[in-house]
Formats: sequence, structure tokens, C-alpha cells
Amino acid sequence: MFGNLLRECGVVERLSNTAQNELMNIVVIILGLAVGSTMPGEVFLQFETIAILY
Repeated sequence: MFGNLLRECGVVERLSNTAQNELMNIVVIILGLAVGSTMPGEVFLQFETIAILY
């Protein structure tokens, strides 16, 4: 969503691509590590939890 805003405002194309792709991948990884480190493996490796991350 933030990447789309940057693209529509005409900000640098590289910054727009970063916000749309790479930044979101980093956020998903950090979210997965944060959530996964606080709950047991049996709970984290359920379909519902993994579906939220993707």
C-alpha cells in the first residue's frame, strides 16, 4: 500500500519498487520470527498461522 502511494506520487522508481517488494519481504520475515519465537512449534506450524504470513 505504501509502495503504491509512492508510485502514484511520482517518487523515485527504485524507492517505489523497494517499498512494494523487498521491504514487504523483510517485514514478513521479521513478523514470522517475532511470532514464531513466542509460541510453541505445534501452534506456529498450523495452516492458519502460515497462511497469515503469505
